[in-house]
Amino acid sequence: MKENLNNVDDFARLTKSAVGLSKVSNAASKLATGAGVAGIGITVIDGLTSEKGWQNHHTADVLIGTAQTLLLGSGPVGWGIGLTYFVADFIVTSSTGKSITENLFDK
Repeated sequence: MKENLNNVDDFARLTKSAVGLSKVSNAASKLATGAGVAGIGITVIDGLTSEKGWQNHHTADVLIGTAQTLLLGSGPVGWGIGLTYFVADFIVTSSTGKSITENLFDK
């Protein structure tokens, strides 16, 4: 038979567990947001130093990266969306030699 949460120790133990999970989630969100900002920075550097100069896909990548970074900071749903785009872009790049945005926006 399950015991009811009727004493302070049980409540304190559950509260500590919830706080611990929250700290892990916050740390993961900060790490993901940092990675997103780094990715945007890499895109900007690539666009500024590319032989062909800044192209339409750079603008699209910065916009998508910004949206993803905002979503990545929001938790598991944002992480799922970001991971899905990352995998899709990896598959497209592996198959065509160009990223999703290069295929869509560059001639």
